[in-house]
Formats: sequence, structure tokens, C-alpha cells
Amino acid sequence: MMGDATHWFSVAATQFIPHTQGFWVRSTGLPTLAITESDKNTTDQAFYKSSSTNLMRIGLAGNVNTFGDAAVLIEGNNYTVDYDAEVDVQKFTTLDPDNAPSLYTVTPDGHDVCFNKIPSASVSIPLVAKAGTIAQGDYTLNFDIPSEFMLGACMTLEDLHTGNTVDLRADTSYTYATSDTTTLPRFIIHIVKDFNTQVGDLTCFGTSDGTVTIDGTGISGSVFELLDGAGNVVFSGYPVNDSIEIANLPFGNYDVTTNHVGVCSIGNFSVSVNEPAQVIANFDLVEDTVYLSQGGLLEVSNLSSGTNYAWDFGDGNTSIEETPTHVYTAPGVYQVMLSADNDNVGQCTEVTSRNVVVMNEPLSILAMQWEDNANAFVNNGKVVVDFDLEDHSNLEISLVDVNGKLILSKEYAISNGRIDLVNTDEVASGVYFVNITIEGKRKSQKLFVD
Repeated sequence: MMGDATHWFSVAATQFIPHTQGFWVRSTGLPTLAITESDKNTTDQAFYKSSSTNLMRIGLAGNVNTFGDAAVLIEGNNYTVDYDAEVDVQKFTTLDPDNAPSLYTVTPDGHDVCFNKIPSASVSIPLVAKAGTIAQGDYTLNFDIPSEFMLGACMTLEDLHTGNTVDLRADTSYTYATSDTTTLPRFIIHIVKDFNTQVGDLTCFGTSDGTVTIDGTGISGSVFELLDGAGNVVFSGYPVNDSIEIANLPFGNYDVTTNHVGVCSIGNFSVSVNEPAQVIANFDLVEDTVYLSQGGLLEVSNLSSGTNYAWDFGDGNTSIEETPTHVYTAPGVYQVMLSADNDNVGQCTEVTSRNVVVMNEPLSILAMQWEDNANAFVNNGKVVVDFDLEDHSNLEISLVDVNGKLILSKEYAISNGRIDLVNTDEVASGVYFVNITIEGKRKSQKLFVD
């Protein structure tokens, strides 16, 4: 790939981790990180990977050898043009300065940085792009600029040696010849914004609370329109006090148009209102009946789609683990409740629950001894049993509560159909077992009565 600077990602930076390179990983939640042998690389390429749309990646490669370098500009409202010690990354000297090129930006207060976080405003950034001391030749700068980076801004690259200026919105590469080893910035990246554009993404999945806010000196009196993906005008209006907010937007891509003419007039530009992943609260109980004689252990299987979880086990105990276990100490029927949300804690929440029965020990009535051709359930305020049986005259049905107390017991002569056992308002809410005995064989079915 020597000399093929259009493939600067392969030459200068990839998603693979090379040998001798180390870095820190900061966790902002409870993710699982796995790095395998296949993620490593045997070359000396730099490691960099991001799906962010608020950054510009710059690559440098030449026709002399396969070495390359990369630098990044990251946009944000809370950053400054000077060196921000908490977020900017300083440039380190290359291990092979004779052969490898070096690329970095320079802050006004004199710091060389390869990751430079800059404000969302007009700014001029000196860029140093130098070849190795014995590797002079033709080099190419390549710029990867997402459409969302510096919305509404003009961006140009100025070559201070030749006087050339490149519109980076139209041409994302620049080739030049180098024959000196000066460390002074040869280039300046000029970013000019007549107005600032900020996009507020949806708070939760399926909502329509997205926003586009535009503000800038002297834009009052200009018309701003927002068009959806089909070209339909969804908003048209004038800024008030040099600011305008377009609210109640659903997820989607939009075009911003304006008749405003300023220092930088780039015409239409696109914005995207993003939608977070849907939060789904769902879980299964490994066993819906827990026995104190066997330790009272409840195990769950978390089937949710979320970032944060809050469990309530119904006995005053809670957990924020993703997949917790819990030990019950007293018999009863408990409602296990799970609340799931995303990183926007408290706003995108879904709740679900399951009932768990806690008993002292297993009851013998739980054994099943014949085929499932009878079904007990609650219907229209009654506990009923449906049958599909051959003629029997010695069929016995009993209703037992969770503690083994006999609520009713009757004998029936039946071939098929339905039997009404008891009205639900005649028994307390809780868990019951319907026991059906035919010719000495017993089946038991658990059901809940609200």
C-alpha cells in the first residue's frame, strides 16, 4: 500500500490493536469487554476506532514508505480552544522520527495534541504535518468529516507554504510535496460558522421530543426551514433575538434551508434526530415456586433490553444487579418486580413483574401421574376445570391453598365439559392447587386467584 494515501485508514489507523501499544478503557456503566487474539495486529499501525459523528479524523501518508499518522478534532459545547487537560491528548514523539511522519494540531497556549477537543464555534487550528527526516516526498492529508460535524460551518484547509486553500466540504484530500523538516505548522484548518446548530435527540424510543436549535449573531429576519426525508416542509419561521428552536420532532433525517447570507454560506445542510434503543423489561423465573427447606433461593433470567435495572423482590429487599439471586426467609406469595431503563435514568423506564410462591417444603400433591387432558383456570370470577375424558364415575376434585389447607373436596361423575368449583370472591387471593384424582391417579395444577 506504499504511496496509496487514499487508504489512510489502513496506513495510519485501524480498529486493530498492534503490539507494544497500551491504553486505558473507562467504563461508564456495566458493560462486558472482551478482547481476543483476533483483535491484535502484527503491524505498527495506530489503533483508533469510534462511531461518533462529532469528530473529524485526519490521516497523513506518503509515497516514501508505509508509515502514517493520524489526528482527531472533536467538537463540543464545553471545550475550549486551549489545551483541556482532562480531555485533550498530547502528541508523543514517534519511535522512528527518521522514517515516520508526524501529524498533530497546536493549541493557542502551545500544546501539541493528537486528540483535540474544540468548541462548536468559529475557530482556526494550526496543523503540523511533517515527514520523517529522511523520508521527504509527496504526502497526502485525508479528512474524514461526518455531515454532523460542525453543522452549518464552512471548513477550509490553508497551505501556508503555497497559499493554496481547499474547501474541505467539497474535497477531503490534499497532496503536497515536502522537502524540509521544520516543526512549524504548515497548515491551518479554518472553521467558520455564521450560526450554531444543535440537535436534541429523542429522550426515549418512540417519542417525538427531538429539537433543532439555531442561534447566531445577525440571523434575525432570515427564514429557516426544516424539511423531512421526503422533502416536506415541517417547519418554517424566523429567529427571535437571533435564536430559533424547532421542537416536537420525531426520529429521522432532516434538511435545514435558509436564505441567510453571511461570511459562510454553504446552502442546505442535513441534521439527524437520533432515537435511543427501546427499553424492554422482561424476565423469567428459573422456578416459580421456591422451598425454604431447599434454601429459599430465587434465580431469575433477565431477558430485558436496557442499561440499568432495579429489582424489588416483594419482601422489602431490592437489587440493582443485572441478574441477581435472592433468598427468601418466610413462606408466602411475593411479587418480583423489575424496572429497566437506559442511560437517561428515570425517563425511559419499563416495568414488569412475576409472582413467586415461597413454601416451607414441597407438597406431595404436586406429582403429576397422568396425561394433561384436564385444565384448571380462573374464568369470569370462578375457578373452573375443563375436561376431555372418557366416562368416569369416581372422579374427585379438591382445592388446596399454598400451606396445604383443604378448601373444598367433591366427587363428580363426568365424561367431559366444565365444572365450576368455587367463586373467586369466596376464597382469599393467593396461590392454590387444584388436585384431580381419577382411579387412584392424581394430577395437580397451580393457579393464582387475584
